[in-house]
Amino acid sequence: MYGRSFSEIEMAWTSFSDSARIFKYSPNDSLRIHPTQKPVILYEWQLTLPFVMREWKILDTHLGSGSSRIAAYNLGFDFVGCEIDGDYFKAQEERFKAHTAQTSLFI
Repeated sequence: MYGRSFSEIEMAWTSFSDSARIFKYSPNDSLRIHPTQKPVILYEWQLTLPFVMREWKILDTHLGSGSSRIAAYNLGFDFVGCEIDGDYFKAQEERFKAHTAQTSLFI
């Protein structure tokens, strides 16, 4: 849908005291609703790093496709997200509803 006009890499996190980590993922472009959409598993990986505390509330000021929201939901974090674009907000709402409507076999 969006082609490959975007960078093949994005820096998600770095520090002067630690090396950056590489996260490899092959996107399924047919499921993209946002041009810079990140995979849910990227956010899940970030939220399970050793420095993340389970009692934290997650704030995403650029909600986009809602991947961060789904990851926070999957891992049981409190979450607040903001999206200025009405079309993207509606699309991520539909995506989140579809995700949360699924029943897990491993509850």
